[in-house]
Order: sequence, then C-alpha cells, then structure tokens
Amino acid sequence: MLLKAILSTDVLTRFEQELKWMDKEDVNHLFYADKHYPDRLRQCEDAPLNLFYKCDIDLNKDKFISIVGTRKASSFGKQFTNELVK
Repeated sequence: MLLKAILSTDVLTRFEQELKWMDKEDVNHLFYADKHYPDRLRQCEDAPLNLFYKCDIDLNKDKFISIVGTRKASSFGKQFTNELVK
C-alpha cells in the first residue's frame, strides 16, 4: 500500500513540481548521509533528515547564523527578518 502511494501519479507529479521550484528558486538540498551535511547537526539525536538552503555556504564553519522560516512568509515575517539581518 505504501509503495502504491509513493508511485502514484499525484505524488510523482508533486515531487517533480518541487524539484522544478527548487531549481527555479536556487534551493539546495542535503540529506543526513550526505558528506556535506553539518557535522554538529548530525550529532543531534533529532537532526533533520533533509536540509534545504539557499546560497553557497560551508555549513561546517566554526560560526554562522541561520534563519529558519516558511516558504510562505507573512509580510510581517519578511519585514522582521530584513530588520534582524541588518
């Protein structure tokens, strides 16, 4: 049943749409087992299996700042983030 759901046209179509969106928006992806997955994050017992990020960055640097958000941010959220980054 799970395999049937995974192979359904709707799921595959949605997956293809996500890949196209990621390519268009220049979104990168790392899986937990990827050699570039952040070492410190991998040590957390509840580390996410997938990381999505924009820009080129070495996620294993000693210090960096990240902002976690939603794809459909509110205008307040966008404004707040812009002020925070400044």
